[in-house]
Amino acid sequence: MKYNIVDTRPYSETKNKNELLFYVEQIVHSESNINKKMAQQSLQSTIVQMLKNNHYLSLSVALSLAPSREYYQILFNQLNNILMAQENETQFIVMPLVMVLGNKSEKDISLKFSLPDFQKILQDIYGDVTKDIQWLDSIIPVADISQIKVNEWYEAKKNPDNLLTSLQNEIHEMKVVSGYEVNLGFVLGYGSEEMKQLMNLRKDIMPMMQFWNEYFIEKEITPFVNPLPLNSPLQGLTEGSHMQKKMDLDIFVTNTIRNIKLAGYRIAVVIATKEGGTLEIRVQALEESTKFANYQWQLTSFDQIEEILDDLVGLLKDCLVDNVRILEKPLELDDTLPDYHLSLEQEGTNPTIQL
Repeated sequence: MKYNIVDTRPYSETKNKNELLFYVEQIVHSESNINKKMAQQSLQSTIVQMLKNNHYLSLSVALSLAPSREYYQILFNQLNNILMAQENETQFIVMPLVMVLGNKSEKDISLKFSLPDFQKILQDIYGDVTKDIQWLDSIIPVADISQIKVNEWYEAKKNPDNLLTSLQNEIHEMKVVSGYEVNLGFVLGYGSEEMKQLMNLRKDIMPMMQFWNEYFIEKEITPFVNPLPLNSPLQGLTEGSHMQKKMDLDIFVTNTIRNIKLAGYRIAVVIATKEGGTLEIRVQALEESTKFANYQWQLTSFDQIEEILDDLVGLLKDCLVDNVRILEKPLELDDTLPDYHLSLEQEGTNPTIQL
């Protein structure tokens, strides 16, 4: 669904002389397929050379100064392809785990798990090709895996020992907070280039979900674990982070709606973007505007606003919420979301009404 809402992410509006952005611009705007192909090859070879020389500042600059999501996605996809294994290289693969974990009190837990049980379920889901994957026997928290630099992933294709030794020597633990929190972790494996065929396959994950839920229940933690499809480390980190935010928003919305309804009120929701690249959401009691809770989603270059709103509007419909207002004009940095009744005086639409 199309929404009349402004994308406020701070994309660069200044023409930049970055070499990588120059090639991306040719890919986006060239009308000649030959020129597009040459630009793609130049982009790939330039990034490879940067990684080989361990001098990739220009890549970081290009990603941060990409003038649109399209430019960013081209750079990201090219980098992800470069980090894929070629013949006789090591392919890394991850299973992202989005984990809603709850406990009555704060608790530290080890993230070691039983590899044979995990591998048996994985083989049942994906087949015999998984027999050749070597797995680390601990969930790696997002904070640890996100610290691995792109040049380290690149070097590890030819010489994985340094990276693997570093990860295996770390003690992977997690602090479970009092109440609940949506966490992100990864199971990391490695093998031959044949592992690429397993990436992003949509399979029945219920046995794997049950395995991880039972794993945390044995640690006396209340869990809901969502295992995502196997993927490359870079793509898995990106999609896992997005799903973590989506599940966090879903829990916030449903919990807030339940609490307000239990107090005997109907629900109203106001949505807007804010300067600086955030999506702001207010869930309130329709009859009492002082009873509300706000949520902020910091948009990344990977996020698609329409997809986020589609999921949110679908959830609101499922919760039988029809007093919804999406504001057309973005909020200034110092502004706060208006309550629902004031939002009706501003330009906006109700996405739950089919025109």
